Amino acid sequence: SAKCPGHALARVDAMPSIGILFELESAETLPGQGVAVVGNLPELGGWKFDSSEGVHLSTNAFMYPRWTTLHPMWLQYKSTSAQQPELTFEYKYVIMKSGGGESAKCWEDRIKNRKVTLPVEPDSLWLLTDTKF
Repeated sequence: SAKCPGHALARVDAMPSIGILFELESAETLPGQGVAVVGNLPELGGWKFDSSEGVHLSTNAFMYPRWTTLHPMWLQYKSTSAQQPELTFEYKYVIMKSGGGESAKCWEDRIKNRKVTLPVEPDSLWLLTDTKF
């Protein structure tokens, strides 16, 4: 049977999950630099960041200076009440400089931590769009 477009986003897990995509409309970088999202969730590195942690964003010559995640960050949750659960978390963008190490990153510091609250709807997919680094 033929697969439907977008069907690859469906997941089968023991617990319900939600997906989150990040999009940053403008982050000016130099060649060799990258952009990532770091935050208070374990999936976002728990505020710790090295090249293997956080969620990495991508760009190309046609999209630049827009950066986006190519795949959703899937979060599993366990509902503990009859009310519709919400997911609240904080995050910031980080520009990664080539070479690694603590001095090889530039944390977003012009604003406080970004904070979002999302309703948890099973197998939903959310796009978080921010305007500027």
